[in-house]
Amino acid sequence: MTVIEDIAGWASTLPYWEQAALDLVMRGLPIGPAEHQRLLRLLLEDAGLAQSATPREPFVFLGQAPPGSSAPPAPLLVALSDLLNVNALVPEQTLTFGTALTAVYGGNGSGKSGYARVLGCAGFTRGDREVLPNVGTPQPDPLVLSARIGILESGIPRVLDYRIGERCPELSGFYVFDSTSVRVHLCESNTLSFTPAGLSYLTTLADITDKVRGLLQERALPVQGVQRLGMVLARQRPEPRARSAAENDRLEQRFAFRGAFYLETRLLRRRSP
Repeated sequence: MTVIEDIAGWASTLPYWEQAALDLVMRGLPIGPAEHQRLLRLLLEDAGLAQSATPREPFVFLGQAPPGSSAPPAPLLVALSDLLNVNALVPEQTLTFGTALTAVYGGNGSGKSGYARVLGCAGFTRGDREVLPNVGTPQPDPLVLSARIGILESGIPRVLDYRIGERCPELSGFYVFDSTSVRVHLCESNTLSFTPAGLSYLTTLADITDKVRGLLQERALPVQGVQRLGMVLARQRPEPRARSAAENDRLEQRFAFRGAFYLETRLLRRRSP
């Protein structure tokens, strides 16, 4: 049994909201504020503090694929085009790649390395991955460097609108080996380490669940303040005795005022630097 299969089996024991987080991680999907809020909603549903808004479908993790299914083939790179604000490369050009070997040649400064760096930034390289803007022309503010990357995924063509500098999950398996990589591998010290495939999922999952629990704590602070207020008021309430309706009204107003003053004081202390 592989590590991935072990993780997939263990995942079935997790609460549903943690399974949803692990599903995002294992599929390599970006996780931002919207996903954090969705996971927080699922956490509240698991705790019985919110009603389920949509039906819950079971997750099928990697390693738990239905019988007869197989992993999809790795995507193929077919084109790189429409580079915007990258070096001094001419815009609206398209560089196409064949299914076997593609040779890109030209004189010094013609832009060969510019295209390679874009692919290295989107995928993985130990060489040059810093993509520079065109310093010879005025640049807009904010400056956005982008490109369109064509891939063939399970025989279906797709075009990725890639913002340079950001993660591109679809190209995580692409490796760019350039002249700088040669020097790094042959002439510099290289630290070697090995992590079984899949263990990084657990580290990422821990980071995500910590973030969601932090959001829950932020939401719970006002509730905790009200609970502490109730405890304080309970300690301040006098011994019960027979009172008239008018006395009851005055006491309720007094405790309501104390409660409002207590909450306001707590809020001011929390906001003060």
